[in-house]
Amino acid sequence: MFIRFCRFLLMASAMGLLAACAKPDRNFAPPAASEPRPELTAPADIVAALAKGGYILYMRHGETIREQGEIEAKNRETGRFNIEDCTTQRNLSDNGREQARASGVAYRRVGIPVARHISSRYCRALQTARLFADEVELSEALTSEGAITKNPERIKAVQAVLSVQPPPGQNLMLFAHQ
Repeated sequence: MFIRFCRFLLMASAMGLLAACAKPDRNFAPPAASEPRPELTAPADIVAALAKGGYILYMRHGETIREQGEIEAKNRETGRFNIEDCTTQRNLSDNGREQARASGVAYRRVGIPVARHISSRYCRALQTARLFADEVELSEALTSEGAITKNPERIKAVQAVLSVQPPPGQNLMLFAHQ
């Protein structure tokens, strides 16, 4: 099964969109030194490509309150961390909420066809997702703790999410914290 994978970063631009996609089919990403230059860089061209569907869009949450990283770590150490309780986690900052709100408005305005919006259960990812879509599915695979590259089961779970073929003319959009 051939899947086009892309990380979708929304930023303030003329259309509010900058998509970053890794090969195999198209590369919209700001290139690393070892990667080819992006094929599409104009926001309108990127939106036109995404409008045709077939992509898995990946978005990381907006800016967070850095000081809460220590609170989250201490809550984990003491067993008080609760994925259902946002007060035990690092959350979006005011700036992060504004970034996500503005990006969500721009995203809805351009009308990229998305069949499913799927989010990590972490509050910062879910808060971001809810500014993009009214209906958001939760994913345990996207709710991983720590680096997924260190856990073979997590790698397989994330690969399974990434291997879902979007319906014709549609995309899937993932919201996560890694």
